[in-house]
Amino acid sequence: MKRFALLVAGVLIAGSGLLAWPASSAEPADIIAARRANQKRVGEIAKSIDAGLLNKSSAAAMVDLVKELDDRAKLIKGYFPEGTQTGDTKARPEIWTDRAGFNAAADAYVAEFDKLLVIAQAGDTAAFGPQFEKAASTCGACHRQFRQR
Repeated sequence: MKRFALLVAGVLIAGSGLLAWPASSAEPADIIAARRANQKRVGEIAKSIDAGLLNKSSAAAMVDLVKELDDRAKLIKGYFPEGTQTGDTKARPEIWTDRAGFNAAADAYVAEFDKLLVIAQAGDTAAFGPQFEKAASTCGACHRQFRQR
């Protein structure tokens, strides 16, 4: 019964298209495409949050966006398995040659968006903007070190 429940949950998540996790047996090109799609969606969500901040939306009004962004942030490490260094990617070799550095950057990224989610769920609009800026800075820090321009 427990296996069935896990299977159903996995099918529902995969079927929703919300969070596409690349299967370990997937082809490198498919994993690269999935990570590019994930990061594109992260950018779209960030732009929506930016717009919300400009329009003075409350933190509580952005909980769903932040929750999706936080969930997607947690996938980042899994999107760079060995064998996905080449192809249609802007990933720099340092992701694989400095895995500890990449993992640390990914962990910082997740931690800051986790904090943003807590703030949004608490409805703390005053703290939301500054925390969003701090969290967004972790995106740029990782891009500077691990993404080709």
